[in-house]
Amino acid sequence: MAYPAIIDGIGRQTASIAKVRPKRPKGEPGAYRDTQAMIEATFDSLLRFERLVGRPGIHRPNFTHIVTHTEALARLETMGHGGLARRGHVGHRVHIDNKVPEVGQAEVHDRSEVTLPGILHTGFWEDPKLQALWHESWNRRSNPNGDWIASGHLFKVLYAFCEIAERIQDPSVVERCATILLERYFDADVQGG
Repeated sequence: MAYPAIIDGIGRQTASIAKVRPKRPKGEPGAYRDTQAMIEATFDSLLRFERLVGRPGIHRPNFTHIVTHTEALARLETMGHGGLARRGHVGHRVHIDNKVPEVGQAEVHDRSEVTLPGILHTGFWEDPKLQALWHESWNRRSNPNGDWIASGHLFKVLYAFCEIAERIQDPSVVERCATILLERYFDADVQGG
C-alpha cells in the first residue's frame, strides 16, 4: 500500500504538522494522580462544550484527539506500561485544554436526529444529503470536515469513547458526553477538528 502518492501525502501532512508550534498545558503540568483521574478529566473537558449542542455554526475543537489520546494511554497502562502511559499525561493535558467558544447569538437547531437510536437507523446512513457531505473532498473554505468523518475518525472516536466510558460511574455524564460527540461526528453541518 506504500505507493508514491500515499508516501507523498503523508510527507506533506507531516511537514504541515511540523510547522505548528507545540502548545503547553495551562493547568497542572505533571502527570495525573492515576489513569482514572485522566479519564475523568477527559469527560469533564467534554462537558464544558455541552452548551454548543444544537449550534452547528460554532467550531468544535479536536474531540478525536481528546478521546483517542485518553483511550490510548489507558490501554498502555492495562497492557503493563504504566510508566510510559504517565509520560503521556502532559501531552494529554494540552488536548483537554481547548477554550470553549462563545455561544453569543448562534442559531439553535433541533438536533434530535443526533441520537444513538437515530444513527443506528438505516435511514440516517442512506440520507443522500449526509452521504454527499461525508464523501465530499476536504477543503478548508467550504468543507473542513471532508471525507475524514466517513473514512475512519468517526469510528475510532466512538470505539475509544466506549472503552473509556466504562470507567465513568455516572451514566448521565456518559450520556451527556455521548450527545456532544454524536452531534460532532454524525451531524455533517457541525464543523470542527
